[in-house]
Amino acid sequence: FILMDLGEADIRPYKLGKALSMITSLAKIHSLGKVHFDIKFDNFVISLDENKPNKIYYIDFDSVKEISSVGRDETVGTSTVSCRSPERDYDYPTKEDVFSLGMTLYFFKYPERKEESFLAPSRAWLDDQIDFLDNSNDPLDNVISVMLKEPDARYRDGFSVCDALSVKGLS
Repeated sequence: FILMDLGEADIRPYKLGKALSMITSLAKIHSLGKVHFDIKFDNFVISLDENKPNKIYYIDFDSVKEISSVGRDETVGTSTVSCRSPERDYDYPTKEDVFSLGMTLYFFKYPERKEESFLAPSRAWLDDQIDFLDNSNDPLDNVISVMLKEPDARYRDGFSVCDALSVKGLS
């Protein structure tokens, strides 16, 4: 199953497990010294194995680059503009993945809010969504909120997101 197909169904009880799998998989990619650069709904599949019901797999590694090889003049980022950060942190290209996964998780958790989106998120639109998430009692929302912030306030990589989840008791 492609993740976007499940976004149509009522799977809210399972979303935390799937979100955690997506985040830990991102940390694994970053641990290999890679940046995915094309994180979006279409690039996830879910295990059909009954023994791994929440296991998420990343697919489409055409845009993957070595972290050390990403240059300042290079045009990088997800080809899907609705998941692309409006800002770039040249020192930490992994923040691009963190942002894109934050957008994916946001629309996965709140598919009804996707209609409010447009082709590319502006900082003003994102700040409204961050306010919405910050006022939630759900600790996962608070983590997603930081994933969407401006680069200097955003988690640096998949490990930082995992650490934040652990502090909130979600790992």
